[in-house]
Amino acid sequence: MCLFESGVTGRSAALDWVAVVSKLNGDRKKTYFNRDEVVGDGFILNLVVVMLKVCAPFAVPSSPKLEKIDPTYVLSDVRVDYSEETRLGVAAGSLERIEPGNSSSPRAAYRHVINLEPTDLVDENQVPLPRNPNGEDVVEVSSKFGFITETFYLTGSLLEIGYSSTYSLYGNTLMRINELRSQVDRVQSMGAGMGPLGGFREVMLKKLEKETLEEARRKLCYDVYLIENDQDDPDLISFAAASSSYLLRLLCFGKPPELPLSVPPSMKAAVQVEAMVDDIVNIMINSLRYDPEAVDRSVALIDNILTLSVVAINSPLHFKNPYLRSRLAELLWLMAPRTNGRYGKIWEGLEFVTADRMPCSVIVVGTGCEGTQHTKLLSNLILF
Repeated sequence: MCLFESGVTGRSAALDWVAVVSKLNGDRKKTYFNRDEVVGDGFILNLVVVMLKVCAPFAVPSSPKLEKIDPTYVLSDVRVDYSEETRLGVAAGSLERIEPGNSSSPRAAYRHVINLEPTDLVDENQVPLPRNPNGEDVVEVSSKFGFITETFYLTGSLLEIGYSSTYSLYGNTLMRINELRSQVDRVQSMGAGMGPLGGFREVMLKKLEKETLEEARRKLCYDVYLIENDQDDPDLISFAAASSSYLLRLLCFGKPPELPLSVPPSMKAAVQVEAMVDDIVNIMINSLRYDPEAVDRSVALIDNILTLSVVAINSPLHFKNPYLRSRLAELLWLMAPRTNGRYGKIWEGLEFVTADRMPCSVIVVGTGCEGTQHTKLLSNLILF
């Protein structure tokens, strides 16, 4: 924090260092990685907390400083290379770099080379989507970026390799502990009087108990990192809400959200990385599962997150990845109000409530890339 508070030179040095950490630990994004080749969970989580504190003054949904964030940062390589990142509304390989005509100008620009016409997604009985008269054919990349822009996007990069990956490891640890407990129960059910197999049973029990103890120790570390130390939860949810507000401004050209979104999509919104939305979903789902009180304390901030979820689910041209839309549907499902089964009949008896239910479905078929295929998924939501 001292470097960030020491002036322009100190800030630049700190951002350089954060960018290097993000680059060298990119393997943490992978499902499986060598933990000896990356920094530890505690280090990266502490760095995430520091960056959230740096962003706190402007990471508020209503902050006018969000307008200072330059969306073309994800097309530059000033500190972080985003060339391999998946974009929200742009398919891989469909961005064409346009070199500046004036050799004295360091700026570059990108053009979408795939037709964005929505005719293939519009049903014959569907009302035509509104056209956007201010559609951008070419987006010009800035040559310099302000401190707010850089801290915002670098914090997002750290959330992906730090927060999201650590919670994924935590979930894997919990599942492994449950698997080991099931194996212990099966071995114990074999019985002690098994003759020659009795010795094998004891050896297996000792092996399983040792592995269970190792996983339990790892779980306790994660409990301290992620569950008991919840002082950064308000900053996390606030950052997620600010990111949602920022994306909505790009999608709706600064106007209040209104469905259906106009087409073609804003290029500045389309080129944003999917990881930004993925981080929002991870923050909210993990908070709901492990620390729901943090969500209750931040209830005033989540309106933009819910709005973004509904907008994304209903805008396949703007959010091309159906699996990403299904994750947002999962978030809505987790946040949807529920009733105790004992009061189900009373709830169903409220005609004015049941009549206002809004059905929402997301169908995911064969998503993924580079040979990775997800199975067919159908998520049905009832929003009240």
